[in-house]
Amino acid sequence: MVPPKAYANLAVTYHESVGVSWSGRIAYRKIKMEDKAKSGRNSGGYAFMLYNVDYWSATATVEVSGGNVRVKTQLEEIWDLSGSATAILAEEHLTDNWRDDNGCKAKEVATEHERNYSVMNAGGTGPVTGDLIISNNGTYRLNFLSQPEVKGETETWFDHWWENKPCVKDERHTQDSDPRSGGHGPGISVAGKLDPKKPGVLSGKYELTEPNGYTVTVTWNLRQNY
Repeated sequence: MVPPKAYANLAVTYHESVGVSWSGRIAYRKIKMEDKAKSGRNSGGYAFMLYNVDYWSATATVEVSGGNVRVKTQLEEIWDLSGSATAILAEEHLTDNWRDDNGCKAKEVATEHERNYSVMNAGGTGPVTGDLIISNNGTYRLNFLSQPEVKGETETWFDHWWENKPCVKDERHTQDSDPRSGGHGPGISVAGKLDPKKPGVLSGKYELTEPNGYTVTVTWNLRQNY
């Protein structure tokens, strides 16, 4: 008599959701700022200063409020997510230059100023959809690529004047405003790894600086609802 033997194939599953939806927030920010100044003397020997400041930013916040499983296999599960988003685009550009030149009379020196400033603000809110792909190796990818349409306006101010040159009109000021419509907020895509101790929580943060000078920061914190 010998003890009976039994054999079986076992499959190890790292993650298997038991919740019915997801809720939480994803925040995205992309920003760049350049501040440049150049000074010297021109071919006539007069001093000059060229000053430029440029700022760009794009932000988006998604409030996730629901989700449904679309596909569930041994390798992965895919969720269709829903929520509401707010997107804001902003730009500011400043050129503030001056140069010395001849005045109205011989041997007099006058200074010419030129200042150009523009600011653009646009935003939008609305419902959004996304997806969440969770692999059984414990990694996941979260995507909200379609963002609300943004609308706003661009305002521009231009000034030109002289110092110590009364023989010419010493100031000119113009202001324009143009509507900004169309376009959408930035898409969001992040990847991470599940915490085995908290399988119903997706959270993380990353920040990087792109080769073109933009700094991108994304934070997310989602929880599964049961």
